[in-house]
Amino acid sequence: MSNRAFKRKVLAYITQGDRLLVFRQPDYPTWGIQVPGGSIEPGEDYDLAVLREVFEETGLRDVEIVSYLGSLFTARPEHMRELHCYHLAVTAPIAEQWRHYELHSTSRVGPIAFDFFWVPIKNPGVTLYRGHEMLSLLPQPILI
Repeated sequence: MSNRAFKRKVLAYITQGDRLLVFRQPDYPTWGIQVPGGSIEPGEDYDLAVLREVFEETGLRDVEIVSYLGSLFTARPEHMRELHCYHLAVTAPIAEQWRHYELHSTSRVGPIAFDFFWVPIKNPGVTLYRGHEMLSLLPQPILI
């Protein structure tokens, strides 16, 4: 039996038209570019978890779940993660970029700064952090 911690998490691939919402954490630059997400609380429904995490990390409430993209597993020496990935869409106009602070984190002392910005889905020009590779499952924009 492994001594590694097992964590269930959700990831939110939030789109607006042909763009994907991503962020950097200025206090943790080595963590790279990510999509919003976080831990599922014991007994919490996955759909509710993704909406809660989106609000906590982004401040956005005007989002809706489009589809469940699937799950993947990641493993490191210290932990294993089961990632449940969702496609969400914004339902109201959103800023081009902004900073939001997560006040409560299960793994770090807050407040934690998140710098959000949009990238094209088709050619994002950024590499998402390990474990955030479900981008290929999003509907690709049709170019006319």
